[in-house]
Amino acid sequence: MCSRMRKFTYDTVHIAFGSNLTFGGPVEAGVHIDCVFQKPDVTIDGTKLMKKGVLSAGSTRAK
Repeated sequence: MCSRMRKFTYDTVHIAFGSNLTFGGPVEAGVHIDCVFQKPDVTIDGTKLMKKGVLSAGSTRAK
């Protein structure tokens, strides 16, 4: 699967840095970089939200 499509799958985390003007945002920068992590472990403030790409119990998916 190409990395552009991978950011739309459930077992990934997508983080972007830089300009977001093309998406309707206010930030103008000389670059836009996408980072896609497949099957990550995600912990925020000591709370495990995702393990190997699967949301932990009690986590909610953004709509």
